[in-house]
Amino acid sequence: MATGKKKNNSRTIGNIVRTIINISINVIVLAVLISFTYRGAGMAYEFGKAIFAEEAMTTEEEAKNYSVTIPKSPSAMEIAKVLEEAKLIENRYVFLVQLKLSESEEDIIPGTYILSTSMTPTKMIEVMCTKEQPSEESGEAK
Repeated sequence: MATGKKKNNSRTIGNIVRTIINISINVIVLAVLISFTYRGAGMAYEFGKAIFAEEAMTTEEEAKNYSVTIPKSPSAMEIAKVLEEAKLIENRYVFLVQLKLSESEEDIIPGTYILSTSMTPTKMIEVMCTKEQPSEESGEAK
């Protein structure tokens, strides 16, 4: 009977060890999932904030004007890429969503524009839809 107790004790200890390992693995997986969820939520918040609380790249005092050319029949991504390469916007994907939400993509008039880093994306879209050109000295529309 002594060997029977040893087998039961061995099985009980083995079961306890397996349970502890299973719980540990579950806790680690849960921690990783929580971490990814937290990071993803933070990134989604920042992306949404950039879209709806739009800001210009610089202040009026630090503004720089750049000449950009919008080709004929541009896609929204082409427009966003042109503006990002000219350092007028920080993130082409944020601008892409802003342009889609403004429903002005089809209204953009091909041509060359002088845009300022002190303009918000909405103002840039407005300028490109009306052929309105800012004066270089004041930054205001002519």
